[in-house]
This record gives sequence, C-alpha cells and structure tokens, in this order.
Amino acid sequence: MCGFAGLIGRALQERFLQASFAQLARRGPDSQRSWVAADQRAGLVHARLAIVDPFAHASQPFADASGQVHLCFNGEIYNYVELRASLAYPFQTQSDTEVILACYLTHGVAGLNLLKGMFSLALVDARSETLILVRDSIGKKPLFVGRSQRAEQRLLSFGSTILALRAMQHAASFQPAAVREEALHDYWQHSHLPPTQTAFVDIEPVLPGEVWQFDLNGRLLHKGKLEPIALLQYGGEDLIQTQRNVHTLLTRAVEQRMRGVEHITTLLSGGIDSTVVSAMLAERAKLTGQPIHALTLAALIPNTNDERYARYAARREQLTMTRLPIRSDHLAERVARSFELQDEPLGFISFYMLSELVREARQYGKILYSGDGGDEGFLGYGSAQDWQRNNPRDSGLAPVLTADLVGAPLPNWISDWGRQMCGFSLLGHGFTKTDRASAEQGVELRSPLLDWDLIAYARSIPVAQLLADAIPKALLKRELHDWPQWFVQRKKLGFSYNLRWRWAMNGFRGFRELLGEPEPDLLALLPPELRRSPRHWRSIDLFRQFPVAWKALGWQQFRDRTRRLDTEIAP
Repeated sequence: MCGFAGLIGRALQERFLQASFAQLARRGPDSQRSWVAADQRAGLVHARLAIVDPFAHASQPFADASGQVHLCFNGEIYNYVELRASLAYPFQTQSDTEVILACYLTHGVAGLNLLKGMFSLALVDARSETLILVRDSIGKKPLFVGRSQRAEQRLLSFGSTILALRAMQHAASFQPAAVREEALHDYWQHSHLPPTQTAFVDIEPVLPGEVWQFDLNGRLLHKGKLEPIALLQYGGEDLIQTQRNVHTLLTRAVEQRMRGVEHITTLLSGGIDSTVVSAMLAERAKLTGQPIHALTLAALIPNTNDERYARYAARREQLTMTRLPIRSDHLAERVARSFELQDEPLGFISFYMLSELVREARQYGKILYSGDGGDEGFLGYGSAQDWQRNNPRDSGLAPVLTADLVGAPLPNWISDWGRQMCGFSLLGHGFTKTDRASAEQGVELRSPLLDWDLIAYARSIPVAQLLADAIPKALLKRELHDWPQWFVQRKKLGFSYNLRWRWAMNGFRGFRELLGEPEPDLLALLPPELRRSPRHWRSIDLFRQFPVAWKALGWQQFRDRTRRLDTEIAP
C-alpha cells in the first residue's frame, strides 16, 4: 500500500533513485514517480497504491505551490477530513497527502502531531534545507534509514523497505550494507529481528512516533517524538460508561476507515476481534448502503477450528461469506514466493498462511479490514493474571523486551511479559508480518482496533475494568454482549492451518531444495538429526522438527535473496 525511498547527499542522479523501483513497485502498482532537487542534494521516489483521490494530480512526490517542499508518504491519514475542515489552506486535491503538507506548512513540525492514522513519511524542505522523517506513534508502517560507509561522500538513504535502500546504495556505486554478524543470533532467538535493529550494518529503523530531522548533507540535527493528543482519557467513570466510551471510539475508528470505500471486504476469522470489527462494519454498511463481503480462511476439514465460528458470525450479521482455501499444489514454489515478500527474515509459519490468504483475497478489492490489535490493545493473550506484574511469565525476560515501543505508554501495572507482547513482539513480529503480507502484494489492511485514540484510551483504563471479572479482553467481549456465551467465552484458537501435515503428505517435496546448503553457523543451531546436508534429511525428522526447519528456511531464503539482488543491480 504505497512505498517510498529517497536519498540525501551530493551529486545525486535520478538513476540512483530509480534503482529502487523494482523493490517498491509491489507496494504501489498504480504509478511510480521520482523527483531530484535542482542542486542534486535530495531526491525522492514513490510507488503509489491509489486510494484517496486516485487521480494523477494527487500522485507523489507531492509538492507545495512554491515547489519548495516535497512529500512522500506510505499509509493512510484517517482523520484527514476533519483536519482539512480545520485548516485555512488553499487545497488543490482531495487527498490525505495534501492534508499532511497543509499541517506542516501551517504549523511546522508540530503540525504533524495532528495526524492520526498509519503512516511513515519523508518531507524535504528546501527553505530550511532539511529532511524530516516521521513514523506514526502506533508504528504499523515501516521506515528505515541507511548511511553510506564512504567518508568522501556522505549519503543518507531512507524508505519503506530495506531492499530499496540497498538497491539505491548499489546504484550509487557504494557497497550495499552488509549483514550484521549478530543478526542470525538475534533472529534465531525471536524468529524475527529485534524491532530496534535491522539485519544490516548501518541501516536502522525509525521507531514508532519518532521524528528525525537531517540537514541536506545527511547530518542528524534532531531526534524527537510525536505527541498526538488523545480524544479521551479515563476520568473515573464506571464500567458501563467506560464500555460506552470504547464503543464510541471504535465506531469512530470504523467510520473513518470506511470513507470513500465502495465495497467493504472484511477478513472474518471467527475470533472475537475480527467478529467485533466485522459486526460493526456490517452495522454501519446497512446505514450507508455500502456492500459488504466477508472472507474466511477455509479449514483443512470444513467447518472445524475457527471456521465454524466465522460461519455463525456471518449468518448472524447477514454477511455474504466466501471460504478462501490455501492451495496445496506447488507448495515449494508458493513458499518461495511468500519469502520474496520479506526484506528481512521472519520465521513464523503464519506469515506464509497470511500472505496466501491476502493473495487470494485481493481479487475482492485492494482494501481489506482486519481485527488486528485486539489482543494487544485489550489484553487478550493468556490469562488475566499474566498481564499483571509479578507473574511467572515475567521471569527471565531481557530488559529490551520490556520497553514501551508502540503507542501510548503502558500503565505501571502491566507485567514485563505484557510489555513484551504489546511492544517488542507486536512491532517486531505482528506489524512486520501484516505489512509484508499485505502491502508487498498491493493491498491495504485496515485495522480499526489499532486506532490511536482507541489504544490511548484503553491504556488509561484501570485493570479492574480492562480485565473485568478476570476475563482477558473483557471490554471487547462486551461489544458482543447479546451473543451466546459459547461463542464469546471460548478458548482462543488463533490463526490455524497445518502446513506441516500438508507438506508431509508429499514427502516435503521441494523443501530440501529450497533450503539448499545452509551456512555452517546456521547448521550448528539445528537439532542433531538435522545437523547435516538437507538432502539427507529424513522426512520423519523434518516432520518432527518442522518449526525449527522452517525458521532455518526463513534465514537461508533471506541470505539467498540478498545475494541474488546484489548481483542483479549493476553500479
């Protein structure tokens, strides 16, 4: 759902920027454009998934009337209609892109605090000779910064995907950033890279809510934080009023995300979160007349797992529902294609399932709605006790896992394990998975439960209400207050699909070839029965150790992909 990249330095050439097109085009199939400043000190490139004001006059890089300020961004500003009405600015388009520019030109950098949505952006201001990079305070959309290693020519690269940065570095006759020595260890420990680092030397992420300002020589001038103002904070209200406030904020989040969408397509897993979102979409669609269609992942055995709950929810809300199967033919080719969507290694089997689900779902539209964020915003994993301090799950957690990384600050009573789930894991795993599986296939995934105002209010609610009656996700479950208890209070099943069994049925054909010959460092991390060439692996050992073997495949595919792309880009 859009992608951008850029360079700051001296004697920039447009071909440096255009080298990133191959890595950005999937995110923005509708148009690709670039801009280089007259003095060749700054350049931007953008690939667009056209949704809000889809016409050419709203394409990016987008400039103000004077041509002095240029903007690229990735994502959606959900309160752009309200902001547009509040700004005395001569708008020329109906786009949310121009609203960002208007906020900046009217209020300066502080105006970016007004933006609420999912976004990362780059803004080049020739008047002050500065580059401003911003990532929204929830952090759903990625943003990376890379620095060249050549002292004689300072070069700063930035953008939505690391592979685009490395392509520009290569085109500018620089050696692309190398893989960090510690990256394999970090990945193996978590099955993803720490969200505070990348896999590469001299490339780092902009974290949620950060504002980085550089001069046009690539020197960092200031690093700050966005400070968006929440619509509501808990003020001592009783549980009934708190529930009403949650409902009001959720309704607002859903309505904002429905603007301008002709056909609503919702991913209905049958879980609490997707059911709440789909039910609210259905309710609003009846009022607006927008057609709505539900999609669900087809279970291996029909009407088992969460599928039976999805069927019930669709019937109850009078939704047309389509079962989307994950095909099992040509598995190795399909898995390889899913790994191509990643710019860094991600070792969760669920990524493959989600990427295949989105691939099938995109025929129904390029905007999909999901229930992502309900577990992190309203504390849905584990038990109620797990979320509170001094529980057994806290023992042994490294300090980095307890940092507040996503959204408004967490309350003091949240356990270290809870902080890990709401910050480190959500940012490093959850957002990475959903962004690569959706945006890299030209699809926008909208998640009302990750609305800034809703999350900020939820984090101000006391534990006695947020986990009312010691029930995880109590406030979201109360949105389904008139639904049967067998639906609302069942055990959480999660995103379930047994790829291991499917692949085992054909003897894991193609798996060993995909893995190839692992590097010695990777081979040493495998269990003893797999510590040899994969061509000698027994199917029974691969079946037993499938999650570990999959994680190894994720790393090896990343290394193979990086080497291949480096050879394809000629300086």
